[in-house]
Amino acid sequence: MRGRQYLKNQLPVIFINLLGMLALALFLIASGNGIQTVLFVLIVWQIILVSCLLLFYYSRKKYLDKLLKMAEKLDERYLLPEIMQEPERADEQVFYQIMKMSEKSMLEHIGEIQRERQEYKEYIEHGYMKSKHLLRL
Repeated sequence: MRGRQYLKNQLPVIFINLLGMLALALFLIASGNGIQTVLFVLIVWQIILVSCLLLFYYSRKKYLDKLLKMAEKLDERYLLPEIMQEPERADEQVFYQIMKMSEKSMLEHIGEIQRERQEYKEYIEHGYMKSKHLLRL
């Protein structure tokens, strides 16, 4: 995950915070507070906002990088849901369930192919034994 992409995803949050800062600044000025007080409040708000965005970005990046490393180590990447922890965030749980469904579908498909191969092998072996038996007669 890149920082620019993360900021683009967070634009609604940033925009809402800017509107809140503007509304608070107008309220504080209308209430008779000095510009220094208003600027101090806005700067504190900005520091908290930037700190939260950075904290969320780095924690999210760490989690996603860990998932990518786990996926790179797997030979059968469709088994990723088997080794990853179930996520706590609601949006991640949806993707986790989708991955589990895909994994189940893939395993069923592999099982079906293996059964078909086994049936074909038995068919060939049975046909070979039958023709061998007919040659003896």
